[in-house]
Amino acid sequence: MHMRTHNNLSCFCVYTILGLGELRKISKNGGTAELSQRKPWSTAKQLLAQAQSENHWVPIIFAAAEHIKNLLYYAEITNIALRHNTTTYSFARLTPIDGSFPITRLTLKSTGKRIDENFRRPYAICLTPAFLKKLIENGPPVTMPRLANIARTSPDAASSVLNKLLPNQHLQRLILEELAKSISTLPVEKEGIRWALTLRANYVRLNIGRIEAFKIDKDKVRVLISDSKVNQGLREKIGNFDRGWYRAIPGAISVNMPHQEFLVIAEDLRGPHTTFINQALAEGRRTSYARSHSPSLIQFINEQFPLTPSKLDESSDLSGLEREDAEIIKRADIGPTEKQQLIQARRKQGIFRANVSHYETACRVTGISIPEHLIASHIKPWHESTDEERISGHNGLLLAPHIDHLFDGGWISFGDDGSLLISQSLNQDVLGRVVN
Repeated sequence: MHMRTHNNLSCFCVYTILGLGELRKISKNGGTAELSQRKPWSTAKQLLAQAQSENHWVPIIFAAAEHIKNLLYYAEITNIALRHNTTTYSFARLTPIDGSFPITRLTLKSTGKRIDENFRRPYAICLTPAFLKKLIENGPPVTMPRLANIARTSPDAASSVLNKLLPNQHLQRLILEELAKSISTLPVEKEGIRWALTLRANYVRLNIGRIEAFKIDKDKVRVLISDSKVNQGLREKIGNFDRGWYRAIPGAISVNMPHQEFLVIAEDLRGPHTTFINQALAEGRRTSYARSHSPSLIQFINEQFPLTPSKLDESSDLSGLEREDAEIIKRADIGPTEKQQLIQARRKQGIFRANVSHYETACRVTGISIPEHLIASHIKPWHESTDEERISGHNGLLLAPHIDHLFDGGWISFGDDGSLLISQSLNQDVLGRVVN
């Protein structure tokens, strides 16, 4: 294979999506893979052949299927093969993209226009972006990603930031444990987003409304406490640190202290800090930091200090736990991340929907291709499936809501060739409206 440099980089690239877990796995296992997608990449195949004949290499740029707003990895396409309506593509040297680049930085080759932030198609041919040329020219990243808002998608990214802020693993664990206790006192419901956990490249911050309740910097911890719960002994201890009144909440004190000193008095601070949290929540303010809320950081913390499952993702609402969800949560054979994936999969959301979207692009009966109007439906029923099958993209179809209803009820099905199979028990009036 020829040397991959920015000088022999093709002027076009392929954009696609893939599950974040699969991207991370491929990256860890050498960066080479062969995958399939149920869409013919005819134009890409022709352009690849032309580029290779001119000794140019064609990049493929990936966004995570779960959160497609940011471009996370790139690789070199080595082969594209077509069979019927399926494309098998190979790539090598999968490389993380060092920086914060939204999909809106891509320009469609066909129109010359930037991709819209709501672009949901799993495949597109784009002009090779200038930022990628720059990244390749500068060589592979040798440090952690420098994302402005770094941890929306990956617990690994959260780990990278925390290792930079708190390189001492024992120290890191103890401070995160205190942060986990703060999170555990927050309400389960996220309606209105009254609190948000933000991970940036140089700090971790827990907000209640606009108020910083807990912040971890590289050199210190900032924690807010209620003066009404501070006894004389604690008052003397915090007197040595940078502190001041926090005017937004009457009677609140903001205390800044070095990591080690914080741990010495963390237990004394816990009661006054919990009281402050309740006072801040009573203000009922919606936080303006909702967009920077980092579920992956909560997921990372949860792996060490189990939290209420619904606090793993701002899009989840488990306030009315159904029986199946409760059974999943009680299981001891899987971790919190797998539990959350299964809960979302049962609801036809999360990683299951993302995996199905990798193979299915439209309803097989109505032809509707707008994601907002499609439901990810299990082919093999949920209660008959293994955990692996419950989140597998091969075990799902994207269907319009009324078609999903008929499919789940057994009134319709599909043959191996994709043909529609109809039960004789289906009302003929309904049948006429479905097939016409």
